Amino acid sequence: MRLVTISRVTEGMELARDVISGRPNELPMLRSGVRLTSNLAGRLANSGVHAVWIEDELGEMIEPVEPLSPEVRAATQKAAIEALDSAREALRRGQAIPDDVVQKVAATAAAIARAIVDCPEAALALDDLAAADTYTYRHSLRVTTLGLLLAHRVLREDGWVDWAGRRRFDEIEERLTTLGTGLLIHDIGKLAVPHDILNKPNTLSPDEYEVVKTHPEAGVEMLPSDRMSSLVLAVVRSHHERWDGLGYPHGKAGDRIHLFARIAAPADVYDAITSDRPYKRAALPHVGVRAVVAGAGTQFDPTIVSHFQRIVMPYSVGHEIALPDGGFGVVAAVDPDFPYSPTVRVQRDDGHIDEMVVDMSAGKTEAAAEIVPPNPPVVPAGPAAPDAVTGQRAPLSAA
Repeated sequence: MRLVTISRVTEGMELARDVISGRPNELPMLRSGVRLTSNLAGRLANSGVHAVWIEDELGEMIEPVEPLSPEVRAATQKAAIEALDSAREALRRGQAIPDDVVQKVAATAAAIARAIVDCPEAALALDDLAAADTYTYRHSLRVTTLGLLLAHRVLREDGWVDWAGRRRFDEIEERLTTLGTGLLIHDIGKLAVPHDILNKPNTLSPDEYEVVKTHPEAGVEMLPSDRMSSLVLAVVRSHHERWDGLGYPHGKAGDRIHLFARIAAPADVYDAITSDRPYKRAALPHVGVRAVVAGAGTQFDPTIVSHFQRIVMPYSVGHEIALPDGGFGVVAAVDPDFPYSPTVRVQRDDGHIDEMVVDMSAGKTEAAAEIVPPNPPVVPAGPAAPDAVTGQRAPLSAA
């Protein structure tokens, strides 16, 4: 199968995967096996869906790996919705989130942790084709999934350091569950930020950015801290801290930032860059990867970024890319050792299908980049990368 942008859908293409509608338990917008028409493509585009998986000869035998089964995905999304809805009501009443909701979130995090243990890394399909108006819920799911995949590799390869300074390689699943709990609710404090600020279509003013920067501490205040793991609170409080000390809310630097928050940070930013938001279109995976890599040593822990590069490929299996000769191909395979040289499958004018390794490294394919959605966002690199809450650049005075 292969992922095709809505603008390149042609009459009769066969849908390979359901297009989900948003909240769990709702019927899909379209079922797999449906033959697409221009009318259906237009309806999908109007609903905020910009690409679909199709099945045809060019995509035959290409199988991107889904980290989560549909069942685990639905349960995770349901838990995120319940937690956010409960938090919204608790905020209205000036109360903490109820214990039973926190327990459901932890149980869901445990299910994700179990699901990703045996998941291969390089062929991952992190795309979620839900409608654009469900960003808050999808963000929780995607950041949790990516964060736990990243954490599993970090803990497996590097271990973790306990209170006595000992490096350990045990209790990995338990630690993944704790991290996953924090990731699922990491942005819960955004509920305390005015909607018009979070969804402002242009750069925030310094005063507005200061309001946004209150959301990590606001999230901690919503949680029952006397009954909540300090590690969960570290994720909620510190996922916007930066390796160079220029983050918020406390300006911590280096390994003074908890490992869990250092893992959450690139997962959060990558998803913010590559997701549709009310005020911007999603950037392509290679743009998100380049932004994370550019932030190594400034915004992010460079060791965590090195692990990130083994999991998230700039050119994903099943995705179309534009070729230097003006044609199109689909990524059939990727090698983590050579992420900018994917194996690409192309169909010639005579119908013959070939595979080739294509060099997509910087400077050689700028004029033939991947298919870009209309009005793509400009994503800065390095220390000025977009804030993961808003997807916008912070005002210069606050950077």
